[in-house]
Amino acid sequence: MIKSISSAALTLILAIPFQGIMSARAAPCDSGKYDPRYPECRESVEKRRAEDKKPKPLEPPKYPVKTGFFQMADRDTGTQVPFYFSSQDGSILTLNYEKNIRPSISLNTGEIVSWKSGVAGQGSDSSAAISTVVAGALFFWPMILAAPFMVKNYTITGFEVLYVDEFGKDQPLTFVTIESPATALALLKFATGLNSGETRSLDITKKLYETGLENSLKMLQNQKDKVLVKNTKKPWCSYVDTSKKSDELTAYEQSVAHVKALYTKLGKGEFNDSSSKTADAQWEQYLASNPGVAAWTKAFPQQANALKSCS
Repeated sequence: MIKSISSAALTLILAIPFQGIMSARAAPCDSGKYDPRYPECRESVEKRRAEDKKPKPLEPPKYPVKTGFFQMADRDTGTQVPFYFSSQDGSILTLNYEKNIRPSISLNTGEIVSWKSGVAGQGSDSSAAISTVVAGALFFWPMILAAPFMVKNYTITGFEVLYVDEFGKDQPLTFVTIESPATALALLKFATGLNSGETRSLDITKKLYETGLENSLKMLQNQKDKVLVKNTKKPWCSYVDTSKKSDELTAYEQSVAHVKALYTKLGKGEFNDSSSKTADAQWEQYLASNPGVAAWTKAFPQQANALKSCS
């Protein structure tokens, strides 16, 4: 028995394929895909593709903010160390290690000299299958910046944050992610006031390096005391014994090199540690600090030469 169909239902059934045909033919240039049957759409489709490829402008983060997870490599063991950034108001960036495996690190955004990122796009869900690649990428930072790469549909995005530590040293913080980098990009941009690849001028960072120089000179004095062969009766005869290599001597020499570099950066001329000067130079420095002895040497030059001798 055939049931009758209402006129309204029949109209709807007939309209469905008609609407499909109309929608298929309507505005073919808006589909985003070029169809050779519509050559007039080529220009508009290419224009739309170009617009889609343009990076979306970053929006200021809404504080408090927390980023996705990143991976950094332990330089001693090569193992991956997962962490994320958080900030209450943008003045301090806190590096939080997953499961608190290490103490967190707080960076004053004013101490960040520059940051850069090699971004090729957003990633997708993490996978243990590419963990080895991510760890390896951490040791080839220039390659990441030059061309972030895809592994099994995952985009690896590299970051490097350069900050000034308490001793005036530029410390790089290098890490990668396969998650969307958008939150981190916005946080770094708006918290530091710097664009990717931009560096603060020395006029702005000079105070950081001057403070670092003060701390480095104090540390240098402590390190020198460990390697100095002292002559308490004739302090100008004291010297650093470089004939016997040791960890203490290496640390001292590295600090001297760092202080010299800070002197140059800050335009303070050449730095000469007193223990690296000749006995004659240290003698003259001693006399300059003791005018009474200097006057005595002029009155009694023969006795002064005997006093000056380190042999």
